[in-house]
Amino acid sequence: MNETVLDDGGWHAVTIGVFLQLLVDAGRDPAVMFRVLEDGASDERGNFTRRIDMIMLPDGYVRSGIESTGADVHEVLARLMEAGLVR
Repeated sequence: MNETVLDDGGWHAVTIGVFLQLLVDAGRDPAVMFRVLEDGASDERGNFTRRIDMIMLPDGYVRSGIESTGADVHEVLARLMEAGLVR
């Protein structure tokens, strides 16, 4: 079985479940920042594609990553940071 190389700059199509597992397997990345770049046209059922940028933030870099971009902070992440559980 060949190992899949994910950091080759190419696009990789997976299910949402597999993608979430990749995030979990990344280890010490307690937060992500993302922004919506573009919503595609809707079809007759209202389905559309959404293009996003995402940055994974390892523990110890969450606060500085947020501060460097001016990102909005969701209330759950804010509470975890206030409690010192995420840095």
